[in-house]
Amino acid sequence: MSNKDISKSDLAQFTGTTQYFKHWTRGIVYTDGVQFLAEHAGAYWLIDLVASYQPLSEGRQYWVLKIEDGQYCAECRDRDNKVLARQVIEFSDFPEHLLPFTCYLQDGVMFLPSED
Repeated sequence: MSNKDISKSDLAQFTGTTQYFKHWTRGIVYTDGVQFLAEHAGAYWLIDLVASYQPLSEGRQYWVLKIEDGQYCAECRDRDNKVLARQVIEFSDFPEHLLPFTCYLQDGVMFLPSED
């Protein structure tokens, strides 16, 4: 499967996790769904990005990857929709048909919306 073949329905199949994967920084872990995304969309960099901002805040973080003004942009918001972090991504081949893409981080665990 190439990163062009991954679909939103592929990601929606994940409704829990059977195993947690430790990020190399040991600062966060992530679920089967996030692992699948990283492997099939070439998005290990997204896990690195989220991990690099930790600890950013208490509670749930909402991470959104989108295209804004022709550039990829990753943004983290809290439950009150306050922007906690924003980073322009100079280059990405993340599948545009998955955008905007949202994932969450809570209690050190990164997961997909369907895994909530």
